[in-house]
Amino acid sequence: MASLINKSFSAVLMVCSGLALAASDSSSITFNGKVLANTCTLSSGSKEQVITLSDIADRDIKGKGTTGGETEVNMVLRDCGAAATAVMVTAWGEADNDDTSAFRNAKAEGEGATGVGLYFYQTDGRTKFKPDGLIKERSTLTPSANNTLIYKAAYVGTKDAVVAGEFSTVVNMSFEYQ
Repeated sequence: MASLINKSFSAVLMVCSGLALAASDSSSITFNGKVLANTCTLSSGSKEQVITLSDIADRDIKGKGTTGGETEVNMVLRDCGAAATAVMVTAWGEADNDDTSAFRNAKAEGEGATGVGLYFYQTDGRTKFKPDGLIKERSTLTPSANNTLIYKAAYVGTKDAVVAGEFSTVVNMSFEYQ
């Protein structure tokens, strides 16, 4: 009888271990990526800038398209890699209702200046970025060095009449290394 129990137990054990093997699966996961030498680090002073524009008289930007109060904006790209040769820069934000190539004044009616926006220029100082983000600029970089890209901002009259008040706008930028 003991022999019969041992044989039965052995048979049950073999069936159970076979079931455990039949219920197992395996998988192979492949990870692919790339280590790049063509990037830079945006300096901490360039990441979140608050630029104080020069005060300007309303009469100095009277008339749609009249600019004034130009200010330089430096973007410092540090520790550029050995293969960093260029960067594609995009700027975007909220467009002015009267001049869609100008960034709008975000200050509330009553305290904010009206009839005024901001033009944000590429590094050539003449070509405008537009708030819709469709204009891109390719800038050449010096590999294995820090690079400073110098942009320009200026008030612009977006209507024939400008009403004095506070001004504030946000220009967002992205940097895609080539």
